Amino acid sequence: MQSKKQDEWRKRIEEWKQSGLNQAAYCREHHWSLATFGYWKRKLERRTTQLRFVPIERPGRIPGRGKIKLEIHGAILEISPDSDMQTLSQVLEVLARFSCGR
Repeated sequence: MQSKKQDEWRKRIEEWKQSGLNQAAYCREHHWSLATFGYWKRKLERRTTQLRFVPIERPGRIPGRGKIKLEIHGAILEISPDSDMQTLSQVLEVLARFSCGR
């Protein structure tokens, strides 16, 4: 559940992004503390960068296709076209739990 304050700051940050101003100028214009603005920006970004799973269909192996490289919080996972999908699914589940702080 999102609080009214979170919704308010999310709206302010979206308006800042559309403004074309840097954070300091935007905060001065609205008489807000730059530190408070930065706090809410980081807090809300953390909430929106959590892993989300999207169902995909795995096509047959395509010769010559490169690896997929996934970097999360400094950990790098390289996925080759012939990766075992069950193992990959388990690894992603663990990463999702880690990312969400469970």
